Formats: sequence, C-alpha cells, structure tokens
Amino acid sequence: PANELIGMNITEIVDVDTAVRYKDTFSKCLKNKELVVMEYPLIIEGKKRWFQGRVSYKTENSVIFNAIDITKNKENEESILQSNQMKDNLISVLAHDLRNPLGHFMQMTNFLVEDFTSFEREEILSHLKGINESSKNTYDLLENILNWQLTRKNSNHIILRSEDIKPQIDDIITQLNYLAIAKNIKIVNGMNDGSHAMVDRKLLDTIIRNLLVNAIKFSYSGGEIEIGSQELTENEVSYMKIGITDKGIGMDESQINEILDGNEIKINYGTERERGTGLGLIICKEFIELLGGEFNMESTKGQGSTVFVMLKSGGNDN
Repeated sequence: PANELIGMNITEIVDVDTAVRYKDTFSKCLKNKELVVMEYPLIIEGKKRWFQGRVSYKTENSVIFNAIDITKNKENEESILQSNQMKDNLISVLAHDLRNPLGHFMQMTNFLVEDFTSFEREEILSHLKGINESSKNTYDLLENILNWQLTRKNSNHIILRSEDIKPQIDDIITQLNYLAIAKNIKIVNGMNDGSHAMVDRKLLDTIIRNLLVNAIKFSYSGGEIEIGSQELTENEVSYMKIGITDKGIGMDESQINEILDGNEIKINYGTERERGTGLGLIICKEFIELLGGEFNMESTKGQGSTVFVMLKSGGNDN
C-alpha cells in the first residue's frame, strides 16, 4: 500500500543491487530528459516476480515511475531459451550418432564390394551382422526422436484406454532380445497377469523400450533384469506401479537427482562402453506425464537401479 511506502528508504523495499539500479535509471532519465526502461526481479510472498520499470522525465527534480508485471513473459523467454538449448544439443548428438554408424556402413560395404571374392562366407556374415545391429540402433534413435516430436505436436489428441500391459511388455522384451543376448542378460517379466492400466499403446511402447534399453546398457554381462508390478491406491485413485530392476553399475543420490530434476542431453556410457545421450529418459518422463503418471527411481552405486513407472489403473477412469 502507498501509505506504507511513503517515507521509506528504497533499500528498505528492495535489495541494495536493485536500489542502485533504480538510482542509476532515475539519474539517467533526469540527465537526458527521456524515457528509460529497466527490468528487475522482486520477491513477493516468497515468489520471484519480474517487472519492467518505465521512468519518464517530469521536472528537473522528479520523474514518473510505472511498473508492469512481466513475469509470464520472462518465464516464456526462459522456456524458449531452454528449448533452443535442447534443440542445439540434440542436433549435435544426432550429428555424431548418425555419422558414426553411417561411416561404419560405408566402410563395411566398401570392403565387401571391393574384395568380395576374398572373403569367406563366415566373414561376410559377420560383417552383415555388424551392419544389421548398427542399423537397428540407428533406427531406434530416429524412431525415438520422431515419436517424441509427433507426440509433442499432437499431445492434445492422446486417448487413453484400459489395456492389459503385460502382453505388450512381453512383445517388447522379444524385440530387444538381440541386445540382451549380446551381453548374456536375462530379462524376466514377473508382472501379474491382467495388469491393466490407462495407456496409449504407442507411448507405453516407447517408455518401456527406452527403460529396458537403459537397463541392458548399464547391466553387466551375465546379469538379470526383472520387471514387476503392483496395484496401489493413493488419494482414492488406483494405480499400476511398474518396476524395472537391474543389477548393474547403479548411481549415487546426486546422479539420481540430476535425472529426476533435469532435461539435459548428456553423453554417458554403459558397462561395455555403449554410448548414450539421456534423450531416452527425457522422452520417457514426458510421455509418462502425458499418460497422467509418475516417474521415479531408486539406486545404489555398484549394486544396480530400479525405475518406477506409476500409471492410472485400467479399472479407474478418473
């Protein structure tokens, strides 16, 4: 209220740095006799808000000061900056992750074309298997990004349906079996029969696929990955909680918080130097939110990790 502000020193209202900016802005306006604009933050009721101050010349000893709340504009600017940063990182990662397999394709096919007759049948088959595996990884990367962009664009058109998700997860395990076999890893689906949840099948496919690929990547050769489920109720709403547990390298608390709180594309490596970017987890978290669910994880360094996906139960349409 104005009556409370009258007679107060500026430093009693705002912090010293902002007070100095006020003084410099007022001095500039009086000196040049022209409008001066400044932007500054204030903490109001414990929340940070942004204002645009417009200082107009009135007399040689006075100015007119108007303040406009621009918090929403600032938040939009920050969102755009973060989005642009993510896009820049994504392009950089894509350039690297596409260039390497394409270079491998070129090298292997050149060998086969130029010296085809000198290769034994087993050698040709070995090269073709390498090309095939590399092409699958490249395809999965592009499929992830395409699904992510299409879902962002059409997020208002997602329709959730009650589905028994265990058979779908069994299919995903079968599709990823080639990755598990390469590291002698066993994937066990211990979910209960009739595990119904409200899902979009395509989004769920992307979520589980990415989480399993991560579990394989960070598991040691000869390990085991377990998938379990349980029904629970929170605030009178029924949920299906899916847990994917590996016995791999694990993480400390700071690494867990970085994943849960961040959306940063960051290069990482699995137990056999498999390259990752963190993009899969970013997509998972976004898709789980679109399904009205929650994502969480537990981990112990050197012992493994469990990621949790909590979805609304298929028997609950709320």
